[in-house]
Formats: sequence, C-alpha cells, structure tokens
Amino acid sequence: MAGSADLKDPAIIREFRGRLARFQQQVAAAMDGAPSALDRSIDQLRNELGPRWKKELSKRQELYTQARRKYLEAEAEVKAKGGRGMVDRSSAADEQREMNKAQKRCEEAEEKLKLIRTWLMRLEGDGKELLAHCRDHDLSIQDLTRKGLAQLDRLADRIDEYLQRGAQS
Repeated sequence: MAGSADLKDPAIIREFRGRLARFQQQVAAAMDGAPSALDRSIDQLRNELGPRWKKELSKRQELYTQARRKYLEAEAEVKAKGGRGMVDRSSAADEQREMNKAQKRCEEAEEKLKLIRTWLMRLEGDGKELLAHCRDHDLSIQDLTRKGLAQLDRLADRIDEYLQRGAQS
C-alpha cells in the first residue's frame, strides 16, 4: 500500500499535544497580564519618567542659563579689554562651547519629554483598542487550541486502538 502510514507509537502525538497545551497556557498567562502591563507602562510614564525628566529639564535649563551668563560675561570682557591687551585670552570660545553643550543637553531633555507625552497619548488611546483586539485573538487561540487538543486526543486513542487490533491479529 503506497499511501499507508507506519504507525508504531502515539507518543509523538501525545508529546505534541503536551506542547500545544503548554503553548495555550503561556498565551493565556501573557494575555491575562496584558492589561496590567499596559497600566504599569502608563503609570511609569506619567508618574515616574515624566516628573523625572521635567525635573531634569529644569536643572539643565538652569545650567544652560549659568553657562550662557558666563559666556556673555567672557565675551563682554574680551571685547572691552581684549583690544588693549588687558585679557589673557582672545575669545570666549571655551565658554561658548560649554554653553552649546548645556543647550544640547536641554534639547535632549525636551526630546525625552516629547517622547513621553507621545507614548502616553498612544498607550492611553490605542492601547485600550489593542487590548480589545488581543482579547479577541486570545479567545480564538483558546478555542482553536481546545479543538486541536481534543482532535489530538482522539487521534492518539485511534492509533492505540489500531495498534491493539494489529497486535491481536
């Protein structure tokens, strides 16, 4: 018989069934934790990262203000006294570099805050909708795996019966 199957042991099917059951459990656990993971992410953005970066921006803006003041003072000193040779330097380039670094750090903090606001809006808006889609998929996965597990059980039982009939002959 060209299309016959060589059935020796249903253990492979039962092993696969066990793996499918574990998959179903892992999916259920992940989906059970999804709403709280979304809430934790929103809370972390709103209550931890947002305030931390607002404070950091404030600190960086203060440092920028100080660096700018030093630059302006040095620039004024070079202009006032530099022409007469009363200053040891010819420019306020060092202070300008420090001011530019401080300004770049302020821009980085502003960018972080912008990203935090963006993700908060996305998670609060789209996150709930995505959870609903995930729940729908979870229900489908649970239903399909239950059916698959039942079919695998029936298949393994039929193979057992077939093998027992073959052993009796």
